[in-house]
Amino acid sequence: MSGNVFSIQFTQSDYWFAIYENEPPGTEVGQVHAITKESDRLIYSIQWEPAAEIFEINPENGIILTKVSLDRESPIHKESLIYEEPEYHISVLATSEDLDGQISESVSLVIGREAQEVHFITLT
Repeated sequence: MSGNVFSIQFTQSDYWFAIYENEPPGTEVGQVHAITKESDRLIYSIQWEPAAEIFEINPENGIILTKVSLDRESPIHKESLIYEEPEYHISVLATSEDLDGQISESVSLVIGREAQEVHFITLT
């Protein structure tokens, strides 16, 4: 067995990010980062299937992006209750593979959705 068993560690014990409603798909939400004692290459993945409809993670660098614009009033999104959540609780998995097998570690993160403030200007 390899010396790296259970050696993956995220740089934070949990993560919290915020994203404004109505931002375009592809908007960066945040980044998770894990390390191993052996500096193995890590692969990141989202572990909550409904979240995969809304968010994607770059498997190589842990950057989380939106796949859709988060607008709970959109007719498309009204069909799926997941879009009505004020925040999303997601688990991200970091996996390392070596000759002796695969090891993984997960971390919890919360992505809060915030309303975009609209300011009206009165012209006189």
